Amino acid sequence: MASAPVMVAVRDRLSASWSHTPIRLPNDAAGTPPADGSALLELEFPVGDEEQASIGSPGADIWRETGAARFILWLPAGAGTEGWDARLDDLRRAFRGKVLGEIRMQAATPPIPFGPDDTGAFNLFSFSVAYEFDLVG
Repeated sequence: MASAPVMVAVRDRLSASWSHTPIRLPNDAAGTPPADGSALLELEFPVGDEEQASIGSPGADIWRETGAARFILWLPAGAGTEGWDARLDDLRRAFRGKVLGEIRMQAATPPIPFGPDDTGAFNLFSFSVAYEFDLVG
């Protein structure tokens, strides 16, 4: 899971950039199909790491967190992807190479289809955006 400042910055940018579906945040029924059968965008932070980036300044060393934000679009099976592909491209563009406060977003992967989900009612499409975040102390 990402540090709190990373999660807040990504969540805020996502809320400002995506109005097409409800947004499901981490640990909010993650991995379960939308109850009403409609499309949904899910945010998660599946990977993260932290390494020391500077040495020799006790109490003021820099620690670099790296990880990824993953965006998963749940689409009802059989609904097609027309229009959704452009919306995902717009969302990738909203994060790719952006600086969100102290968080440096990097490359965005192309959307990857996977699914159907366990119920067979949804197909899922995901992409990830890597990030870096420096902490001092």
